[in-house]
Amino acid sequence: MKRGGFQVTKAKRVLRVIGIILAVIAALIAVLLIFLTVTEYKPGPVEEVAVTGTSGKLPDGHVRVLTCNIGYAGLGKNQDFFMDGGSMVRPAEKTDVETNLQGIGNTLLENPADAVFVQEADVDSHRSYNIDEAEYLAGLTGKNAALAYNFKAAFVPYPIPMIGKVEGGLLTLTDYGVESASRVALPVPFKWPVSTCNLKRCLLVCRVPYEGHELVLVNLHLEAYDDGEGKIAQTNMLMDFLTEEYEKGNYV
Repeated sequence: MKRGGFQVTKAKRVLRVIGIILAVIAALIAVLLIFLTVTEYKPGPVEEVAVTGTSGKLPDGHVRVLTCNIGYAGLGKNQDFFMDGGSMVRPAEKTDVETNLQGIGNTLLENPADAVFVQEADVDSHRSYNIDEAEYLAGLTGKNAALAYNFKAAFVPYPIPMIGKVEGGLLTLTDYGVESASRVALPVPFKWPVSTCNLKRCLLVCRVPYEGHELVLVNLHLEAYDDGEGKIAQTNMLMDFLTEEYEKGNYV
């Protein structure tokens, strides 16, 4: 009887420890969800975007455009990216990002354009060692610059190792004098809690006066990892926007 009683007591202790561990895990998950919900990036439908730079060049009837997804200067040949079936969330060394960014900058300089649309330009992200890539490219090219966030999360808790903090988005660089710039929100296909630390896609719209109308420069990066509904909704909104601007008599 004593031995049996000891075994029952030991089993209760084991179950109690397991229960405590599960309760701690549940509490940590709850705290994380609260944190992500409170800090979630929630931009408005349309927000004004600051434009830096002093160039006031006017269009002359011919517009050269270069568009480039730079993969936050972190998707070089040595990167085994987790979303492509790999295991890495960022390059092994900060110097990898710096080398990639320098190469990207040189490519922009070697291919002159009146307007450069850059996607996945990080500003302060763990995945790119907190390098301000937008500031670097703007300074290197000497162009006017506008930035609109489409990925801003205080902490992204996946995969392992975790992505962590992300701040980055769309960067438009142009020689033209931009009269105004805005961030136009696109439909978000993700629901809570996934939406709290996921991308918030948008259009970065820069307006340049031209012959009594406007040259409307639209930088974008549509959905990539949804089930397809997001792509359709975002594409429809994009086409509605472009059509509306065209019907106003603007150049888009």
